[in-house]
Amino acid sequence: MERRPEVAREFRVQAVPTFVVILKGAELGRTAGAMDENSFALWAASRT
Repeated sequence: MERRPEVAREFRVQAVPTFVVILKGAELGRTAGAMDENSFALWAASRT
């Protein structure tokens, strides 16, 4: 957010960490906040 504020604005990022899954310009999923590796993998897999 500090290095690229324009990107943070474009994707409406207000917290760190924020993960956004985008495919062909469409947002498929978003989550903010820390999570363990397994939880992240499950979340990411459910968005693709």
